[in-house]
Amino acid sequence: MSTFKISLAIWSLGKTVSLDNLKKQLTLAKEIGVEGVQLWAVDYNADASCLLDPDRCDAKCRKEVLELVESFSLEISGFCAQLSGMKGLGGLDDPEGLESRVEKTKKALKLASFMGSSI
Repeated sequence: MSTFKISLAIWSLGKTVSLDNLKKQLTLAKEIGVEGVQLWAVDYNADASCLLDPDRCDAKCRKEVLELVESFSLEISGFCAQLSGMKGLGGLDDPEGLESRVEKTKKALKLASFMGSSI
C-alpha cells in the first residue's frame, strides 16, 4: 500500500516576488509539516511579478530556487502557470492573445522540467 505525501500550494502563503518571500513561504510550509510545495510560475498580473516567471527566471535564478527548496528538505510537487492570474480559468479559454499565452505556457513547462517536475 502506498502512502500519500502532502504538498502545499505556495501561493496560499502570499505572492512569490523574491527569494526572500520564497524563503518565508518555505519556512511556513516546513512549520506546517508538508513534504512538498507547488510553486507559482508566471507573473500574477501586470503589477505583480513572480520570481519564477520564465521570461525572467534564468539559470542562476532556477538554481537558487532549487537550492533554497532543497535546503528545507522539501520537494517541488508541481508548478502553476495560470495565465489569467489567481482567478479565472487559466488563460487558455480566451482566443484574444492565445498564441502568446501558449508560448508562455511552453516556457513554464520547460522551467518545470528543468527544475525536476516529472509532470
